[in-house]
Amino acid sequence: MNLIRELNLDNPILYYKLDPGEMGIATPSSAMLSISRVAGHETGNAVRARADAIANGGYVIYSVITLDMRKRGAFLAAVAGKTTVEIYYPHGKNGEKGVKPTGEGNKTSTSAFQSVEMKLKNALRTLKNMLKSTKDLAIKEEIQKRISQIENALNMLKMGKIPLENVESLVNVYA
Repeated sequence: MNLIRELNLDNPILYYKLDPGEMGIATPSSAMLSISRVAGHETGNAVRARADAIANGGYVIYSVITLDMRKRGAFLAAVAGKTTVEIYYPHGKNGEKGVKPTGEGNKTSTSAFQSVEMKLKNALRTLKNMLKSTKDLAIKEEIQKRISQIENALNMLKMGKIPLENVESLVNVYA
């Protein structure tokens, strides 16, 4: 404790505000502990969003937690956080029949969309067959990682959240 006073380390208390409607308690934190405080709160938001998605029949494609870092006193502190969770609902959120996107947002034709989708499905089928036939655990792990990447890309393509060109490059890498 004397060392901190001798070095004159400034460790201010940071006060946080929750977004309107956000669940949780806005407890203050010292600058030194702010990263764990904000990251913990945002992780709770991500877990809650995932649970809601699963309960409503959705699939979580990806989740991202972003912390806004600033210098506060003598420390690099997290002053805010943001959680983004991308969810795919195959039949719509309320259970109505989902509509398969045709890539209008990316300004591509339906045939190009279907061609890329077919290539992705073929690559998935090939990788799953390779997964069944290999016995090496390291290779199995790598194949499983590629399978999940292609499945995520396929879901994002169906949602119209990823440009068709990016998916075509993914197909060329894994096909």
